[in-house]
Amino acid sequence: MSSLLGRFEILGRQVAVACCGPLTLEPIDRVYGPLSSGSVDPDLSYSIIEEPDGYFRLVRDGANVETATDVGDLLQAFDGDLTVELQKLRPDLFFLHSGVMSWGERAVLLVADSGVGKSTTCWGLSHLGAALMSDELAPLDLETLTVLPYLRAIGLKQEPPSAFPLPRGVLRTEWTIHLPLDLLPGGVRRHRTMVGAVVFLLAAGEGEAKPEIQQVSAAETATRLYACALNPLAHSIDGLEAVSKIGEAAPGFVLERGELGSTCELIRETFGGSVTGQARCPRPLE
Repeated sequence: MSSLLGRFEILGRQVAVACCGPLTLEPIDRVYGPLSSGSVDPDLSYSIIEEPDGYFRLVRDGANVETATDVGDLLQAFDGDLTVELQKLRPDLFFLHSGVMSWGERAVLLVADSGVGKSTTCWGLSHLGAALMSDELAPLDLETLTVLPYLRAIGLKQEPPSAFPLPRGVLRTEWTIHLPLDLLPGGVRRHRTMVGAVVFLLAAGEGEAKPEIQQVSAAETATRLYACALNPLAHSIDGLEAVSKIGEAAPGFVLERGELGSTCELIRETFGGSVTGQARCPRPLE
């Protein structure tokens, strides 16, 4: 069977994906697309091969990367490998495990470990007028303290609360839900944006109590950032200089999540009221 070729650009790099048929190309197109063709030599070339037993084989630049049992597995494998390879291609950028939403000309980083709820929070904030820049990865330019968009469909592992229902047109796999960019009520921001604040999300407490936010010191901001850095060793002093610079330039906050609606309202009230990005400090530093 002849291959179908798609191509997309991310972080200024060209990624080509060849698939054995439309059913394997469509999920990549919905998550990263719309895919377009082009004549420029790609920086990364992937092939997705469907084996006779129904498994998918992911190949990069001629070498096997992983075998996936279903489309959800395939998307996770592709995304994980792409994340690592882009860090190699863009060592000038400082990568954080973080969602990014913007109001006006300032971006708010939503930093947290996997499973805390970054992507669900991004979906909720989109309903309140925030534009998506990323739901998972924040690539920072340390010279300008700007964050570059890392745009792809918001990925959820479970249904969001009923107050934030999923629209028609979402991509569902065996165990994931993907919200393509054209379905986001707040839209997207496709330009690098100055970092206005850093918010460290903590998991909701028992019973999803009322959310609370507190500003923290620059030193604590830097320490927490370092724990969520993906490529610190590619930077000066193993990344310590980078997190210190970010911590000094952008106010840091710790947010104990509660129910999604009240959590998103608190974030909007704190950071979304001014396009200048001047966050209101909700509690004095202790």
